[in-house]
Amino acid sequence: MKKLGKILLISGLAAAICLGTDNKTIEASSTNLPLSCTEYADRYFDIEIKKGDSDFQPAVYEGNCYNDYDLMILGGDVASGDKITIRIGITEGKLEGYAYDTGTFGLLYLNSDIVGGQVDVRNGYSTKLEVKDDNWHPNHVNDLGFYMKDENYSSGTANPYISTNFNKYARAFLSKKDETVKPITDAWPNMEEFSFTFEGYGAKQVGFNVESLFNPAYGGATDEDVLGDYRLIIGMNFNVTQPTLSTPSVTLSSDTENGGLKYSITDTNDSKEVADYTLYLYSSKEDSAVFTERVTAKTGNIALSNLTANTEYFAKVKAIPVSNSDYAESAQSDFSAAAKASKVKLAAPSVVLKKGDEGLYVTITDAAGNSGKVSNYTVDIYDNGTKGTPQTISSTTETKLDVIPQDGHTYYVTATAISNNSSIYDDSDASAPSETIKYKAVQNFTVSLSGGTNATTITVGENESPKLSVSDAQGTVTYERDGTSTAEATINADGTITNITKAGTLQIKVKASGNDDYNEAEKEFVVTIEKGTLKLSEKPGTTSINTEVNLGSMIILKNNKGETIDIAQSGAVTYEVQSNGAGVEEGIKTTITPTKSGTIKVKVSTAGSDLYNALSNAEYTITVNDLPKTTITFHDGGTGTKTQSITEKTSEKLQANTFKKAGYTFEGWSLTESGNIAYKDNALYETKEGNQSVDLYAVWKAIPITSITYGTQNSAEVGKEYTSGTPTVDPESINGGDYTFTLMETVQNASINSSTGVITFTPQTTGSQTFKVKVTHPNGSTAQTTVTINVVLNKLTKPNALSSSDVTVTNKSITINASQSDFEYLLKQSNGTEIKTLKGNGSTLMFDNLRADTEYILVQRQKGVANVSSDSDWSDEYKPETSAAEAPVIGTVTPTAKDSSISLSWNVTDDGGADITKAVVSYKYKIKEQTGVDENNKPINEEKEKSESQTFENLNNAKNVTLTGLTNGIEYYGIQVVLTNSGGKESQPSVAVKATPKKQESSGGGTGGGSFGGGSSKNEGWKEEKDGTYYYENGKLVTGFKEIEAKTYYFNNEGKMVTGFNDINS
Repeated sequence: MKKLGKILLISGLAAAICLGTDNKTIEASSTNLPLSCTEYADRYFDIEIKKGDSDFQPAVYEGNCYNDYDLMILGGDVASGDKITIRIGITEGKLEGYAYDTGTFGLLYLNSDIVGGQVDVRNGYSTKLEVKDDNWHPNHVNDLGFYMKDENYSSGTANPYISTNFNKYARAFLSKKDETVKPITDAWPNMEEFSFTFEGYGAKQVGFNVESLFNPAYGGATDEDVLGDYRLIIGMNFNVTQPTLSTPSVTLSSDTENGGLKYSITDTNDSKEVADYTLYLYSSKEDSAVFTERVTAKTGNIALSNLTANTEYFAKVKAIPVSNSDYAESAQSDFSAAAKASKVKLAAPSVVLKKGDEGLYVTITDAAGNSGKVSNYTVDIYDNGTKGTPQTISSTTETKLDVIPQDGHTYYVTATAISNNSSIYDDSDASAPSETIKYKAVQNFTVSLSGGTNATTITVGENESPKLSVSDAQGTVTYERDGTSTAEATINADGTITNITKAGTLQIKVKASGNDDYNEAEKEFVVTIEKGTLKLSEKPGTTSINTEVNLGSMIILKNNKGETIDIAQSGAVTYEVQSNGAGVEEGIKTTITPTKSGTIKVKVSTAGSDLYNALSNAEYTITVNDLPKTTITFHDGGTGTKTQSITEKTSEKLQANTFKKAGYTFEGWSLTESGNIAYKDNALYETKEGNQSVDLYAVWKAIPITSITYGTQNSAEVGKEYTSGTPTVDPESINGGDYTFTLMETVQNASINSSTGVITFTPQTTGSQTFKVKVTHPNGSTAQTTVTINVVLNKLTKPNALSSSDVTVTNKSITINASQSDFEYLLKQSNGTEIKTLKGNGSTLMFDNLRADTEYILVQRQKGVANVSSDSDWSDEYKPETSAAEAPVIGTVTPTAKDSSISLSWNVTDDGGADITKAVVSYKYKIKEQTGVDENNKPINEEKEKSESQTFENLNNAKNVTLTGLTNGIEYYGIQVVLTNSGGKESQPSVAVKATPKKQESSGGGTGGGSFGGGSSKNEGWKEEKDGTYYYENGKLVTGFKEIEAKTYYFNNEGKMVTGFNDINS
């Protein structure tokens, strides 16, 4: 810690002294100081100052006396919260007063922002500090001060404060005038140390003072003779600086998207400490800001409306603290790099270039954001990479360029959107280049036809493999039939023309794909396909007699190449028979049936087709020969036969069987009457050479009966004839054959119809009866089944519903006027719940105890006779309704007294046909009430009768209630009950009864004890229990009014003293 050296302090009201920077004492010159500043000199102090853990070198105030300070030291700059430590002590000197040499040493803080507690140390003598005057009279330090005052304090009473760590206020210090006098302490010099911190900001002052005070212990004046003007003061002035926010930085850039400038602020401060920023724009670093704006966001846009387009700007920024922050606003940042304020730059469009028949064409697609901002477009054309003359176009649709393309040259284009408002929008950048197009040479190839009738014609049925050939073509050659062609044919990849299905004009697209030097090319070649000519074959062939012949199958047509042509390709064919040598009719026919051998002459004509021309009256001769054949005779196994003839050495299907045999199925043909199957029905038969005769015999198989079933009618009644249904036999019919039905076992009173299978049976007893039935077919097949019938009693007929004429209805009963003895009657609630069933007695029958005004359901049925008949079904419902309810009748009421209540129970003689829903209980009682006071000021009580009632709802036929809230010990009389049923009818009041509620006597005393003067017995006098205060007399609780020790009290029915009545007399 560095010392200031010896500092000379001039006493007086306003003395100042200047110290040099070499820490040496500078004597005050009396020439420039007022007398009061030099009157008491030669007082020396040692002063040391430390800030935190580092030495702190204050400056010395240079000037004359400052306020009331003899010496003013400028402490310099410190920060809020810095710890300041000051050590100060007296090094040497003497006190020279008027008549008295006394001294005190104290500290005077002159700023209220020092952190510390409130302690006034000006409280008497100090025994730790002692000095000697010139006569070596000991003087005790009488006053030691340490104060804080506002900065501008100059006079007046100080508010004393002291830091809590100032637990020592002084050290002993001595006069060195006579060193033979031993000081109080061995340490010399002794310095006092003070530590403190500042709060707040600005100029702060700390003061120290030394005052002389006469000590009466040495014969001096009294305490009132203090020389208050004899003091020396040192003042220290500190400047507490406020911390500032760190300086942010800012960058600028052109904002072509929104126009103007983009800014971006970089800040290292805690965002919680920063409210916003002040942004400054400069067009020159030497000039003032041309635009200032407070911004919150660290990035943003400065609108072009605040700027001049294409002008360079610099920016500065400073951070502004939040309200009540400990920080001051930051300094302005350095200038940012310059950036130009830009207009909104239009987005670049896209462009497509393609080659058309007349040159090059462009199509432009503009950016969506450019809508309404573009006047036209500049298209730059690049020919073999060299930019040519630009062309301006106004449309984005396909537009022809003015350039004349050259064969073999490559082209691409770019497009630029031109602003329609140059003050706001800049033209866009050029678009990305379009796809490069090479303008290739035009092909000129030749197409020719070979293998045709001539260079452009093909004739159906005459030419061999017609084919297209292409010369001088570049790239791959393809052929495609044009849809406008009238001819139908296939043009294959090799140029051959095949699959001709229709004559006409065949228009063919011939394409050459081109290569790097030649464009794709296409030509159309037309081939005429002419219809061919038909001819008749020379050898028509023969057929056998007695065979239906289709002339079309015998006539052979050929084309000019000698190929046989399907008759379908010739068009419609007609035949004109010229002669009937084979026994056929003459004329135009489509079929003929020769009846003998011979020759048939016909003229053949065709209508022509898509491929061939018509053939007219071509003569043709058919020879019919009589050929050997095999004759087959079919036998049905009985008397029936039929025949079939098949030409020799041919194969033909046997005629389908037409024979039938009842009960059998046809299996095939045998070569003998009882042989195995040799041929299936309609089998293929191959004949031998020459005339043959063959017999074939039908083979039959009996059809089996697979099942016999009766229907579901399987119940019969005793004494009634039962008839089953007709059984079903599978199959239902075997080729018309008849079935025979028999019972395999005899059953009494049962028979079966042998033709129909219907069973007739009259049972005499109940139980299960089984019938075994057999069915037989004439072919010998049989089947069996079992039929089980359940015989039950004869069910009686359902009777008619009862009616109003059959019953008599009251409010709580329904009577059947004339019940039948073999019937029973069932009464149900309206929801179907059964109430009671009564058996008929041949007379009246009553359902009683019913509810009034209620709908019921009444049904009847006839009872069956044992082993003969069963009960009939219940009749349809009859719904009688009882009449309205009547007044109920109440019987005897029985009271039961309880604690503060009375239970009542009763019996109901007649509920009136409805549920009892409400009870009203009325009663009377007597109670004493105070009506005044007598001549002795005692209360006058009179007994009065009270009448009350309690109502009980929703009884649901209950026959008891409890009166509650009653007073124990009081008799309740005239208790009567009136009942009301659900029909709203009220009973007459019951016979009056009476009862007195009472409290159960307590067997012990109160829990809290405590007698109020009534004795100490557990059951005598005052007792204080948990729930209140009670009074016992003769072992019983007192209720009502009671005078105790000349005071009247009131106790409720439970004996509890009622609050407010405990001292009525008072």
